[in-house]
Amino acid sequence: MKRRGVRPRTRLPVSESERVLFGGALRYDLSFTRHEMPILRMGLWSMARQFPAMMRAVAKAAWREDRVALTLLLGAEAGQGVLRAFTLVATNQALVALFAAGPTPERLRQALPALVAVAVVAVLSALLSAVSTAASGQLEPKIERVCTARFYHGVIRVELAALEDQQVHRTLDAGRFGTDSIRMMLGSSILVLNALIGLLAAAGVLLMLHPLLVLMLFLVAAPKGWGAVLSARRQYESRHTWIEHRRAISVITQKLTDQACAAEIRVHGAGRLLVDAYADMSRTVEREQQRLARAEAGTQTVASAASGLASLGAYGVLWLLLTGGGMPLAVAGTAVIAVRTSSAGLMSLVMQFNRLYEEAMYLKDWEDACSTAKRHAIPGGESR
Repeated sequence: MKRRGVRPRTRLPVSESERVLFGGALRYDLSFTRHEMPILRMGLWSMARQFPAMMRAVAKAAWREDRVALTLLLGAEAGQGVLRAFTLVATNQALVALFAAGPTPERLRQALPALVAVAVVAVLSALLSAVSTAASGQLEPKIERVCTARFYHGVIRVELAALEDQQVHRTLDAGRFGTDSIRMMLGSSILVLNALIGLLAAAGVLLMLHPLLVLMLFLVAAPKGWGAVLSARRQYESRHTWIEHRRAISVITQKLTDQACAAEIRVHGAGRLLVDAYADMSRTVEREQQRLARAEAGTQTVASAASGLASLGAYGVLWLLLTGGGMPLAVAGTAVIAVRTSSAGLMSLVMQFNRLYEEAMYLKDWEDACSTAKRHAIPGGESR
């Protein structure tokens, strides 16, 4: 089935088995697929502008179902961000003591309180992470259950005449895929919030140490973020383009062990045909995975090279500040630690933000489906 109004970006290979068994290349036409091109066209900044609305939708559902768990979750995440900032400050104090003039034993004694503080913070951070995991585990299944039940309560009350309307049916069908999104959005929101707080904490500490260090953080992390965005979009496009092909492979292999088909497959010798079809269609998927791997390697090379050049420039700035007397050596060491840890956090932020935006579009389908079901409900019945 070909999708109307949407063309794949690249011309996909068609295996001989697809032509024989399905009459050509498989393309899907499901209700949720209309979101594919908007997501691919949407830039990171455009997504960022909609971040408050996405977080509000998740928080509203979580607050309605379990306020205590949501409060614990937000408190634990905020606490982890504060502890990250405190860790950088304590690390800076430890480095100041270690790089100070004087005998080594004396410098170690001066650095000991800061080192103990770092260890204590690490323990507290682990405890807060455990609290966050427990609260999230309590919220996610509860939200999914309630939202799914609300959707189906509405669906079973829709008038039969409305179900014959193609637009109504399509809206309800799309909402079915959105019932899983609220749980996924909660998980992605937590990871986005965690990475965002970590970046803000690192940037705040660097700003206090020296304003130029914040610019260094951006220059080093930006290429990695660009590479993460590009890779996420490429993977998303490929996954959606090939989804029906993978389902067809699953159908073929499922028939090989299906009891209802066992006799016919053996009597008519169709087993060999299906196995050969599986091998043929799988090879086309292999080529797609190889293409993605080559593209990913190229993207990582460019992003790493750009980040490396930015790091070289950042270290050059540090050297100028050190030689010019504008920055102590301990501050420079803290800056290096902060920049390196923040780069990984930025990549996580970008990847999860892409996923959060995708799930938000499916959640909107769920909301539209619930509204449509209510609008076309059988008159005079119980409403939920």
